[in-house]
Amino acid sequence: MRKSKKSQALLIVAVLLVIFTLVLLAVVITVFFTKPSFVTGLGFPNVLTSKIVDERNYETNLQEITCNYPYIKVGDECCLDKDANWICDRDEQSKEVLDSCGYPYIEIGSQCCLDDNDNGICDKDDEGRTRIRNSDIDSPFDINSIDIEKDELSFDLENEGSEDVIIKKIKIDDCDTEHPDKTIEAGDDKRFNLDCDFYSRVRSDIEIEYMEVGSNETLTANGEINADFDYLD
Repeated sequence: MRKSKKSQALLIVAVLLVIFTLVLLAVVITVFFTKPSFVTGLGFPNVLTSKIVDERNYETNLQEITCNYPYIKVGDECCLDKDANWICDRDEQSKEVLDSCGYPYIEIGSQCCLDDNDNGICDKDDEGRTRIRNSDIDSPFDINSIDIEKDELSFDLENEGSEDVIIKKIKIDDCDTEHPDKTIEAGDDKRFNLDCDFYSRVRSDIEIEYMEVGSNETLTANGEINADFDYLD
C-alpha cells in the first residue's frame, strides 16, 4: 500500500515536471520568434535570429519616404528645393559661382570650361556639329543652303521677287565684302562664297545692295545670320 502511494506521488511529480518543461519550452520559443533581439542580447546569436532581425530591418527600410514641399525626395532622403525645379538647392550652383567663370566660360561641376557658342555644353564635349540658329534677309531675297567654315561662308541667295535683279555688293560682318555683279532672275538663285574669319560663333549682319534690271536705282536688303560650328584645327 505504501509502495502504491509512493508510485502515485512520483507519477504526479513526473507529470508536473513534464508540464513545467513544456510551458518553459513554449515561453522560450515564443520569445525566440517574437523578441529575437532579446535572445541575441543575452549573448546567444544564431543564424535564425540574425535572419529575423535582418528581415525586419529590411522591411523598415522599405517604408515609403514622403517629402512635403518645399522638399523633394532624392534617393532615401528629403532635400530642400525652394525653386521647385526638382534639383536639390544644395546641388545647384549659385549665380555668383556661375558668373565667377566669366563669359564665354561656364561652370560644369567644380570647373570652368569654354562654351563659346553659348549652348550650355563645354566646347570640348560638343565637337563635330554645325548648327544654323537662324538667318533672314529682307524681301525679295531668301537665304538657303548655308555652309560655314572657319574661313569661308557659302550660301544660296534666292530671288523671290517678280523682277530680275543684279547683285552689286554683299557685305557680311567678319567676311570680305564682295562685288559680284551677278544677275539673279526672278524665282531663281545663285550661290555666293565669301572669305571670312569666324570663331566658333557667328553673329553677323548682312547687307546686300542690288538693282532691278532696267533700273538705275540702288536698293538695299538687310538681314542677319546666327550660327554655331566647331572646327578641329
